[in-house]
Amino acid sequence: MAKIEDTKAKKEKTKEDLDHLCDKFSADIHSMTEEIGNEWTEDLSKQVVSFSNAAIEQIKEKVEAQARKELEEHLSRARIEKARTIKCFEVFLSTSPLRLLDKSISVKLLDGAYSAFSKYDCASEIHYEFLLDSKSSSLFGKEMKFSEYTRSEIKIPFRMAKSWVKKEPVIDYLRLDQYVMTSADATESTLLTSYADADGKSKIKIVYSRREGSSPFLTVEYSDGVSNTNISSNPTLSSRLDVETLSNNMERIWLSINDLEKHKTALLKLTYREKDIPENLDASEFFDECWNVLAPKILSAIKSQDSGPRQSDVIEEKGVREKLELLGRQGESILRTIGLALS
Repeated sequence: MAKIEDTKAKKEKTKEDLDHLCDKFSADIHSMTEEIGNEWTEDLSKQVVSFSNAAIEQIKEKVEAQARKELEEHLSRARIEKARTIKCFEVFLSTSPLRLLDKSISVKLLDGAYSAFSKYDCASEIHYEFLLDSKSSSLFGKEMKFSEYTRSEIKIPFRMAKSWVKKEPVIDYLRLDQYVMTSADATESTLLTSYADADGKSKIKIVYSRREGSSPFLTVEYSDGVSNTNISSNPTLSSRLDVETLSNNMERIWLSINDLEKHKTALLKLTYREKDIPENLDASEFFDECWNVLAPKILSAIKSQDSGPRQSDVIEEKGVREKLELLGRQGESILRTIGLALS
């Protein structure tokens, strides 16, 4: 990128210098006024300047063409280096090496297909997102309806209606086999799914929560653009909910969403203290922080060589030193960070 800026500056300087040439030629000719006289001076000046302008414009075009060629070469190398750098970020972050504060996976229906991505909030103000391959899932490879992942028909009581036959109200039910999932958001303890009918007028939202050692919690809401009903908070309606069947299906969706995390395809975002790392390609502070965070694990893996048979997560100190020596002073700084005395 520095070469790109240098090429641009050099081009502008050359064009500016060429523009000044005509002024210099004219000044040199007028300095000979006494020798050749005013009349001939003006005539000579006009001819030289006219000829010079044409020649200079030709040179400017060549300078412009040469600069474009150099810029394209620099930009091509920059794009390649940026792609390599982002790929390194992807490889590094795909294993979730940093301490997570929060994680979520989202699936959204867009033009008949599901887009899936995961978000990670880590300690030290590090945030990143990955695009996930939804086609790898049997559930999210196409539009998903209730009828496609349950063997039994599911109905939801969504309102109480008056009956001309009976005095007490009757329950109206919705068949869910024609409702399509439009979005799903999963965290460690909660799954929120949204569904819509064919025309999008009526919608259902189901929130499924569970924590280790406690029973699952289910919330079902219905809306049709006119009214909103929290079915779970209405005792008459909630008592008729098939909680077990709904919970089993929510569990299946939850497991399928979590399985998508194994299928990362591209890094969408990486920020450190709100600074966009891939955009600026200035990763020195980001990696300094990563070394600080990972230093105890690295040092522990190196020292564990003396504790018995070699394990898969053991790192050889010699190999670490050899690789870091390639980084010069930065490598020395990293060795100090991870607690290894310099040789």
